Amino acid sequence: LGAQVLVAVDNLQGWAYRDILPTGYYDNYYDTFDYFLHRLGIPHNMEDRFNHSPARNENSTDRPLQVYVSPFTSKYDPSPNYWSRLLAGLAPASSLREIRFSLDPGPNATTKRFAMEVLHSLGSQINHQVTFEVARPKYGSILTIGEVFEILDQTDIVICADSFTAHAAPSMGCTTLVVANAGVESWRVPCHSSYYFDLRTPLSEIIAAMCQIFSHFGIEPIHT
Repeated sequence: LGAQVLVAVDNLQGWAYRDILPTGYYDNYYDTFDYFLHRLGIPHNMEDRFNHSPARNENSTDRPLQVYVSPFTSKYDPSPNYWSRLLAGLAPASSLREIRFSLDPGPNATTKRFAMEVLHSLGSQINHQVTFEVARPKYGSILTIGEVFEILDQTDIVICADSFTAHAAPSMGCTTLVVANAGVESWRVPCHSSYYFDLRTPLSEIIAAMCQIFSHFGIEPIHT
């Protein structure tokens, strides 16, 4: 998608089809993908892409608010201090609704140590309505793609970096809060429940904005 090149191969008929778009032809790569689908004669609808998701009652306070956190991306190494402060800032001093934060252990031992470090730094939270844990794989030492989708199916809010999760979560009906570096604007998911925050923005401003989104789920914003 980044190169905006499509190559389709038909082994049975023995032909190859190649289509190229000038770099920057579309502002968003989702539009590029839809263009290529159209060229292949494949029906598509951007609206349908995010409408086959489980219905969630944002204002329902009779069950815990499920929050999945995945700070990992191939574009930069996340900071344990940054993500610890971010999550601590999102945990209200008191809440009528229970909040469960589940941290992605990542794809290897290094990312798992990162998640455990963040979890350890959040261990001093005194609000019994807020809990933090590292997601545990059912099989093996890392979460499979299928297990991630199972988690997202039960998740209300996803907080993540610009990565696979940023694209998978909206398709599963999750309100998605993406902390992204500059230069990836073309990869933003065109979904009304997907919000992007510039990594260069002061953390206090990002926390304040995210708290406003949390308030739609029965979690009162923190006033400092």
